[in-house]
Amino acid sequence: MPPDAYTDPIQIAEVVVATITFLIVMSYIFKDNSAYKMLSHILLGAAAALSIYLIWTQALKPNWWDPVSKAIKTLFGDARPTWELLWILCLVPGLMWYTLYSKKLSWMSRIVFGLFIGLGAGLAFKNYFLLIMPQVKDSFRPLVVVGDGGFDIKGTIKNLLFTGTLVTVLIYFIFTFRMEAPLVHRGRTFGRWTIMICFGTLFGYTVMTRMSYFLERLNYVKEELFTKVLGL
Repeated sequence: MPPDAYTDPIQIAEVVVATITFLIVMSYIFKDNSAYKMLSHILLGAAAALSIYLIWTQALKPNWWDPVSKAIKTLFGDARPTWELLWILCLVPGLMWYTLYSKKLSWMSRIVFGLFIGLGAGLAFKNYFLLIMPQVKDSFRPLVVVGDGGFDIKGTIKNLLFTGTLVTVLIYFIFTFRMEAPLVHRGRTFGRWTIMICFGTLFGYTVMTRMSYFLERLNYVKEELFTKVLGL
């Protein structure tokens, strides 16, 4: 047995469970089976339970329950009521969510849905704007680069290639009017090939990422199960 072999039954059980879980997940490659479905249900249930726990411990309890409880206690003491008692009004829109299950009062849930959808759309637009605008700003590059040492041929070629790629890709997505000019047609073809190369590169990176996860799990099984548990 190696000197760092596991002797604690709990550690051994963790490694065995992790290995079995890995094998069940990989079994989906060959065929959908009951073990994979059972594991999926277990993981979804665990994720749901963990989400409820995190929502309560990290959001509801510190931000709503504790202030409201503290404010309610002031009503039965000598201290003056605090403004935190107003947090109890959050129960009104919170309970309006559940009117969805009532045919007569379901219109109230639409108000809350509309407010949250509008809020989410606004935040999404803000995040999208902050993500895209720096990229738009960076796309305006000088076609002739002059540095401290004079003319920079490497930077000039790089910016020319970048600008040409950007323009041809934008031309490819112009569908408003017909563009039959030979130069424009060649530009659209170049833009299409550029898009295909980029998508292929992204797909390659995705495959490499998945393979790195797979190899890491294989190394885990080799090191933890075969070496530290079985002593092989």
